[in-house]
Amino acid sequence: MTGNNTTPVSQTSRYGIAGAAGIALVSGLLAFTTQHEGEVLKAYADPAHGWNVPTICVGHIDGVKRGDVATHEQCGVFLDEDYRQKVVPALVRLVKVEVTPNQALALADFVFNVGEGNFAKSELLRNMNAGNCAQAAFEFSDAPKIKKGKVVIWDKPSIIDKSSGDILLAKGDSVKKWTTGNDIPLAGLIKRRRAERALFEADCLAWEEK
Repeated sequence: MTGNNTTPVSQTSRYGIAGAAGIALVSGLLAFTTQHEGEVLKAYADPAHGWNVPTICVGHIDGVKRGDVATHEQCGVFLDEDYRQKVVPALVRLVKVEVTPNQALALADFVFNVGEGNFAKSELLRNMNAGNCAQAAFEFSDAPKIKKGKVVIWDKPSIIDKSSGDILLAKGDSVKKWTTGNDIPLAGLIKRRRAERALFEADCLAWEEK
């Protein structure tokens, strides 16, 4: 699925994570994830893990094997099930503060992509549960990747957005924590993290007004 970045709802009221995620699910969450993940009707190798993790549709991995095919309708069912059975329960277990529906959308897409385990031990979650909305937003897209105690610096040619021509990661810049596959920065992940951050950060003012 392609198109402009999705902003499903405009309200900035904060809810418990279950309520916020429920609103997000019916107001654009699946479209947002499909936009960034893409929908592929034939099983493919996961970009980060290869054929060790056969994938189909919109990042669906359960029971998938090489050669599998699916319809668009099946992909919709798989994505809905992945969210309702995995992502939303993970958020309910881990998120201890009230968030807006758009923030729930950003968090759900993030968890869908990086996994519950990575989210559970992330500085993003720690800062959010401590009430630091701005720092949590920073963690989506700008926290540097650390390896062996040092910030990882990109020393190869700049990564360019093929659709816009914008520089996504310039040579000499720090690689960002949640934008890599097999330690290589990926344009799609850089853009996805920025879109998630934009949704989350836009509603940080609601935390101050609480």
